[in-house]
Amino acid sequence: MIIISWKFLSLNIGDLAGKVITVEEFLFMDFKIYRKIVSLTIVLFICFFPAQILVSRETPVPSPSRNEPNNLFTTVSPSITKTPVVILPPRPVSTQIPSGTCTPVPYINLSPGETTVMLNHRPVIKIYADSELSASDRAYILERRLEEVLERAEKSPYVKISIVEDTPVLESEGVYLISVTNRDAAYSKMTVSQLTAHWRDELQKSLDKAVKEKGKGYEREAFIYSVIAIITGILLTIAAFIICHKWIKRPAYFMILLVWLLIIYYILWIFPVSRSWSKGLLDYILNPILTLIIILVIIDTISRPLDQFIKHYFDLTKKLKGHEIIENARATHRLTMFKLIISLFIKTGLYIVGGLIFLKSLHVDLATGLAGAGIIGVGLGIAAQDLLKDIVAGSFIVIEDQFAVGDVIRTGNFTGTVEDFNMRVTRIRDMGGSLITIPNSTIRVVENFSSTWSQVDCIIGVTYNTDLKKAMDIMVETGRKLKDEHPEKVLEDPVMLGVNELADSSIKLRMLLKTAPSEQWQFKRELYLRVKNAFDREGIEIAFPQLTVWMNRMDKGEKI
Repeated sequence: MIIISWKFLSLNIGDLAGKVITVEEFLFMDFKIYRKIVSLTIVLFICFFPAQILVSRETPVPSPSRNEPNNLFTTVSPSITKTPVVILPPRPVSTQIPSGTCTPVPYINLSPGETTVMLNHRPVIKIYADSELSASDRAYILERRLEEVLERAEKSPYVKISIVEDTPVLESEGVYLISVTNRDAAYSKMTVSQLTAHWRDELQKSLDKAVKEKGKGYEREAFIYSVIAIITGILLTIAAFIICHKWIKRPAYFMILLVWLLIIYYILWIFPVSRSWSKGLLDYILNPILTLIIILVIIDTISRPLDQFIKHYFDLTKKLKGHEIIENARATHRLTMFKLIISLFIKTGLYIVGGLIFLKSLHVDLATGLAGAGIIGVGLGIAAQDLLKDIVAGSFIVIEDQFAVGDVIRTGNFTGTVEDFNMRVTRIRDMGGSLITIPNSTIRVVENFSSTWSQVDCIIGVTYNTDLKKAMDIMVETGRKLKDEHPEKVLEDPVMLGVNELADSSIKLRMLLKTAPSEQWQFKRELYLRVKNAFDREGIEIAFPQLTVWMNRMDKGEKI
């Protein structure tokens, strides 16, 4: 008696919940569980083998009566469990295909119903609809007749070609199987003789395999193959463990799980009674897993060269808006975000295509699935419209280069330095040290004080009795000295605009000084300090608001 510990065989996957894994992590997971998988497979095999022996020894279905109509096909619904079998009449028939049937049949430009005939869950041939029966009905009738041939045959039956009313007919053990029509040949793009020979060969191979699987020695042979498969699985598990842990340096849980799924599929397949289970395992577990792995590998294979190409392209981009890109946080972050957006759109497209292929592997109707996805998409779009607006607005901020990390901006009532920017929000730090988070969709107007280059707008008021030419020369000379001392930060010589305004108490002189981004405030303070000191040395007075009062002398007795 076998006692199985459920705690030992249970698979604990709680540690994997909530984690985002890469392709490598998906392929190489934890190795601790492989012994449980091996034990579970052995137990299932030991429990299953006696059951399949019992099933294989069931009483055979009695042969149908030979008093059946002499027609080639009987219209029978697949839902009927018993199909009449047509027995060849005791009359001489020709075994030669008429020469006329060797003429190629014109191809019919139609999309006929197509069905695969199965025998013991093995595909045999593909047949098409005719003028009276659908493809599924013809396949169902042929499958029942093949089963009847197997019931009648004591050894491997022989499939023969006969001619009945100028139509090639395949028969075996005195049972009509199927007639080969011109329509079949047209759909197959073959001549009638070629298609007849092809169907005869495929039916013969399938019947030979089915008879072999009914033999007494096949159960022992299948059992030996199963033991060999389990031993192979154990050896592959050990090999995968050694390779992944010694050379790849990653756990091999997923690889081992895939190996044992293939072993289980093979064991189920070699026993005819469990072949339907193996087909379900293949269609709904193995095929989706393998498809998913192939999709992830292809996406990863395509994405990496694309990422390298995008990176190389932006590395070669050395100029922005006619000016040399300054290697600072702002330019680097903007290029990084630009690459991220392009890569995001490309990968999104690849994952959408991969998702459709994966759904197809799960036998999901894509038309129905896309319609449902459209309805879900509309609902999600309404629920997440603010998020989508933020992402779209963030994309345009990067594409249009409105601002980047390190820029000093003003938007709405907020002014500060951009500390963080992503596709959803922008975070700026104001002069008071407060961190302000602004959704990208609410940013309508942006005033950028540090994009590409900046400028000092120097306005100084002097008194009306000042020598203006001398004062302007001093201001220009002071600006030139700053440029000579800081050529990497002061980009150009100062530009004197001259008298800007005749104010109430001063004459205002205006000069511009072009600087590197975000350097205008530092050099503005330095420029004002130096101009003040230079004016003091030259005796030039900086004007300030003043009021001149004129008073007239008045005689005694007069009132003011």
